[in-house]
Amino acid sequence: MKKSILLIGLLTFGVSSAQASFIYGLAKQGGIFKINTATGVSTKVANTRINNNRGGTNGFAYDGVSNFYYYEGSKLYKNNGTESLFATTGFTGANDNAAFYNGKYYFVSAANKLKNVNLTTGVTSAAVTVNGVKDDYGDIAIDRFGKVWSQEAGNTQTFDLNNLGAGATTLAGSKGQLQLGFDAVGALFGINYDDGKIYKINTATGARTFTGGIAKYNNTLLNINDAASAAYQPVPEPASMVALGMVALALLRRKKKSA
Repeated sequence: MKKSILLIGLLTFGVSSAQASFIYGLAKQGGIFKINTATGVSTKVANTRINNNRGGTNGFAYDGVSNFYYYEGSKLYKNNGTESLFATTGFTGANDNAAFYNGKYYFVSAANKLKNVNLTTGVTSAAVTVNGVKDDYGDIAIDRFGKVWSQEAGNTQTFDLNNLGAGATTLAGSKGQLQLGFDAVGALFGINYDDGKIYKINTATGARTFTGGIAKYNNTLLNINDAASAAYQPVPEPASMVALGMVALALLRRKKKSA
């Protein structure tokens, strides 16, 4: 019985440990980093060779598979370990914010104007007006359902890609200009460019809570120009993990009997 409990406990611990919270960041110092939201420990996952000064490289997004996208000037770049120019039609820049959703690179280009680049064809969409959307978004993040969260003039706004007619809503109690990204289980985080501090953002109220993490690489503070969401990977429910442990235990007993 003790062995059974130990085995189930180890399995549960293994699953939960594999789900450490992280988002991605595009750093002024150069490079793309996987950033632990609790500790700030940052691991470089790709190099960038283009100029990465603030106000230059921005509009960072991750497709959830292997490709990162960002822009400089009027050019869109793709990075899957090697940086290359991504061919587009009609793209003139992403105005310092971007996020991936359903095969497209979304960004707010000017006051009330939402656009996207189809990442299969490279074609940039016509601008769509969304009431209440501002043109000075520092960043946006999109959840797996198509709901957008943004940082604008120190406030958090939200709107729904599946119901653009409803316009954008500014959340009460929100504050802070942060670079945004969802972790693998759908929690929203933001990183401050100036001091690297990481905050968890309440998606209902916009309120932020300091996690204790500060984005650093080799003990050097990272200035994150823009953040991007991790691929969604939900944590199994406790009952599912227990069931998995029981199956493993049954297989182990069967193996012993047949030995």
